[in-house]
Amino acid sequence: MAYRSCFVIGGIFKLKHSTVRPCFCLMKKINIKFGDKLLSVDEKTTLEDFLKHQKIDTRNLATSVNADLILKGKRKDKILKEKDHINIFGPITGG
Repeated sequence: MAYRSCFVIGGIFKLKHSTVRPCFCLMKKINIKFGDKLLSVDEKTTLEDFLKHQKIDTRNLATSVNADLILKGKRKDKILKEKDHINIFGPITGG
């Protein structure tokens, strides 16, 4: 279900939708880089939420933010920040 954006009129916040979930319509956006794409996401988005929103199956993929490896169990705790650079990559073999 799509919601219409909320807005402020004369300093009073007007909710255009009814939901039990918090309203994020006026949430601040941050700019990140995903691979070679520049994207804008809501502030306080976690790495796990971002990957789910991108519909990426990460069961067999590794993730990094700013070249730092983020383990699978820590993705839900990693909050994205302005200018973060996210990469995903598959298993690497060799020797």
